Amino acid sequence: QVLLRLTRAGWSNPEGRPRASLQRVVYVAVDGRIERKVYPDLTGAGTPLTQTLLEDTREVRIAFVASGRTFAAWPGEAAQPLPDAVTLELTAPRFGRTTQWFLVGGGPG
Repeated sequence: QVLLRLTRAGWSNPEGRPRASLQRVVYVAVDGRIERKVYPDLTGAGTPLTQTLLEDTREVRIAFVASGRTFAAWPGEAAQPLPDAVTLELTAPRFGRTTQWFLVGGGPG
């Protein structure tokens, strides 16, 4: 289950290799794990580098908050402004039921 698919700026390039300054990132819930997949190509092509962020999770849900309202999905269109926040709700034996809030910033622009 794809939780969040995004393109992020600020991808560090200390070796100065030729590549895009943007990075394709996908967060997924699979077999009780939350994983972060980072793709080598901005189009999402190629084999992603996968990192397990949390194991033994249940009832994972993501939501988007804008103007005081909560949405189960976000259109992700260029003309659509970013949400104000993203929430991640999950249940894991280690933590119980947890809700995390991530404030979204558009950055300088």
